[in-house]
Amino acid sequence: MQVVDKCGEGGHVSKSDAFQVQAAVVTSLVTGRETPPCRLSIIKTLVHPCYEGVCLDQDCIYQGCSGNRVEIVDLGRGEEGIRIIATHHKTEDSHQGQGPLDVTLPQGVLSSLMVFWIHWGWHSLGPKRMSPHLFTSTYGMAFTDSTFCQYWKRLMSSAPPSLPYFPPNLARTSFVEEWTAGEE
Repeated sequence: MQVVDKCGEGGHVSKSDAFQVQAAVVTSLVTGRETPPCRLSIIKTLVHPCYEGVCLDQDCIYQGCSGNRVEIVDLGRGEEGIRIIATHHKTEDSHQGQGPLDVTLPQGVLSSLMVFWIHWGWHSLGPKRMSPHLFTSTYGMAFTDSTFCQYWKRLMSSAPPSLPYFPPNLARTSFVEEWTAGEE
């Protein structure tokens, strides 16, 4: 894997603070705070922008595929935003003709936190990082289905007691069910 120069970015952010930012971003993506809830598979497979052009999907059949990734976009006036491109997602079947999921996040807290995570938080993990994935366990490893569920359970345990535990896929499932019910 070739790491491009933008991997050298970053500043001094404690690992604890960095992981708080990651937790806020992941929670927002899972629950749909500022956008519709994201598929968990996309959250687990996004690659950091410094691994530009790297596809980590072992089953990928697309030549030159850049995989599921995020890009920093220039919004003008010195502001940056986030673009999520997911070549590998549930509707990736070439017979459907939909192509990759390509979403630019609206400006707001989620977008700002993701920009911070990409530029500074992710880099603060230093040599402990063992994965090019954007979001990882505290050990720097890519999330598996199992480790993501454990991570989510830890996040939920820090929530107010009035918020009962719910599995991470429930927000997306509820959103899709409500959306499709409105289409009938």
